[in-house]
Amino acid sequence: MNSFTDLREKCILYLKDKSIHQIILAFTIGVALFELGAIILINRFNNNESKAYALCEKNFNNQQYATAVKYLKGFVKKFPESEKVMDAMYSLAISHQNREDFSAESKVWQQIIKYNNPIDPKLVQEAYYRLGICQEKLGNINFALKSYETASKDGPNISIMSNALLNVGRLYEKQNLDSKATLVYRLVMQKFPKEKSAQEAANKLGNLNLKHLLSEYQTAYRVKKGDNLTSIAKRFDTTIAAIMKANELSDTSIKIGMKLKVPKVRFSIDVGIEDKLVYLIYNGYIVKQYRIATGALDTPTPTGDFSIINKEKNPVWYSPDGPIPPDDPRNQLGTRWMGIENEETRKRGLGIHGTIAPETIGQDVSDGCIRLRNEDVEELFDLISIGNTVRIAARLEPSPWYSWVDEIENEDNNTISKNRQRLTSQKH
Repeated sequence: MNSFTDLREKCILYLKDKSIHQIILAFTIGVALFELGAIILINRFNNNESKAYALCEKNFNNQQYATAVKYLKGFVKKFPESEKVMDAMYSLAISHQNREDFSAESKVWQQIIKYNNPIDPKLVQEAYYRLGICQEKLGNINFALKSYETASKDGPNISIMSNALLNVGRLYEKQNLDSKATLVYRLVMQKFPKEKSAQEAANKLGNLNLKHLLSEYQTAYRVKKGDNLTSIAKRFDTTIAAIMKANELSDTSIKIGMKLKVPKVRFSIDVGIEDKLVYLIYNGYIVKQYRIATGALDTPTPTGDFSIINKEKNPVWYSPDGPIPPDDPRNQLGTRWMGIENEETRKRGLGIHGTIAPETIGQDVSDGCIRLRNEDVEELFDLISIGNTVRIAARLEPSPWYSWVDEIENEDNNTISKNRQRLTSQKH
C-alpha cells in the first residue's frame, strides 16, 4: 500500500473517532487562521504602500523635485493598482515640469490620458492642456495645437477650455495665420465672456485689428522739402505715432525723397461707464477695447458727446495741493493726458489719462476722469488726434467688432466664404 493510501486510511479512522461538532470546529478554526494570515499580509502590504506614498508626498511638498521623481517613479512601478497611483503620476508630471524636463513630463501626461480616458474626463482634459504646454516648450507646435484643441472641447473645466482655446489662437498668430487667430479669439469671447481669457482674447483681437487696419487703409507719400512728420500727420488727419508705426521708424527723422506709408484712419472713442470699457471705434466698428476706471459716486463721470481738446505726454497734475510734476510718485495722471470737453463741462478739467494705481481699474474711484493703465493710454494717445470725438454713456448699445478676415464662422460653426467688407470708400 502506497503512502497516499495510508494517509487516506488514517484520515478516515480519525474522522470516525471524532464527532461532527469537532470536525466543524476544526474547519472553522482553519478558515479563521487562513483569513487572519491574509489580513496580516494585506495590512503589511498596505502599510508599506502608505509609507512609500508618504515619502513621495514629503519630497514633493518640500519641493525636492529630483528626489521626488525618484520615489514617485518607484511607487508607480511597485504599486500599479494603488488608489494613489494617479495622484503619484500627477505629482511626477509636475515634478518633471519644475525641473524643466518637458520631454519626461510629456510622457507622463500621455500615460495619464491613456489610463484615464474616459474614466476621469476632468483629469484627462487637464492632461491634454498641460501636454500642449509641454509640446509648445519643446517646439512641437502642431502637436501642441492638437493637444490644446482637444482640451478646448466640451469638458468639465471651463477655465481650461477657455485657456486652451486662447492658446490655439495664440499659436495660429505665432505662425502668422492671423485670419485663423482672429476667428479663434472671437470664439473665446463669445463662448467664455466671463472668463479672464476673454479679456486677453479681446486684447489680442484688438492688436490684430490695428495691425491690419493701419496697413490696409493707407496712402503712399514721398517726402518733400520742408516736410516733417508733424506737417504730414496734420495734412492726412492722422498721428505722428501712427505714421512711425506703419513705417517702423525709431525716431521722427525723415529725408527728402523718402517714401512713407501714411495711415488714413480717423478713430473715435466710446466710453461705457457700466461696462468699465473704452472702445476704439472706426466707422462704427470696435477695433479694440481697454479696461478703465470711472468717476466715484460723489464725482461721477459725465455723459454726452465730447471732443479731444489737448494732448500731453508726462503731464503735470494740478492737484488741490498744488502742481505735482510728472516724475513725482503722487502724480495721479500717469504717463499721458488727453483733455476732453463739451459745452457743459468747459473748464472742468476732464480727461482720459493713465494712473499710478492700476489696481483701481474696473472701479468707480476717479474725480470724473477716465483712467487707463499707462500702457493702454499710451497706445490710445498715439492713435487719437485733437478734435476726435468721444462719446460717453452709462450703458452703450453693443457695436459690432471690426472685421478684416475673408472668412467668418456661422452659427453652426461651419466656415463660409464672404467677400471682404469695405468700411470706407477712400482709395488706398
